[in-house]
Amino acid sequence: MKSLGDAIELRRRILSAFEAAELATSEEERQAAWTFIIVGAGPTGVEMAGAIAELAHKTLSEDFRRIDSRSARNLIIGWSTSRIAEFLRGSVPLGPCATEAHGG
Repeated sequence: MKSLGDAIELRRRILSAFEAAELATSEEERQAAWTFIIVGAGPTGVEMAGAIAELAHKTLSEDFRRIDSRSARNLIIGWSTSRIAEFLRGSVPLGPCATEAHGG
């Protein structure tokens, strides 16, 4: 993300994913629509995962009829548990949002 235009496009894609999940006709399609893959282990990637989780858990939690936005998943690729622990120390638990680690 290098510009305001990039940020607006990313926001549009994230919100569109929740709308696609709402319109999905199968559970498999719904899971594919709202599984967010964040590549990058640094502060930006962790911040992005947290922002998506907050959006799902707080901002959008009452906005859909057919889905529970809190079931969205964040997959962070390229981090180790020691690095993520550094960022999450003292943070609020993310509840049922599944944050899974791959790699690292």
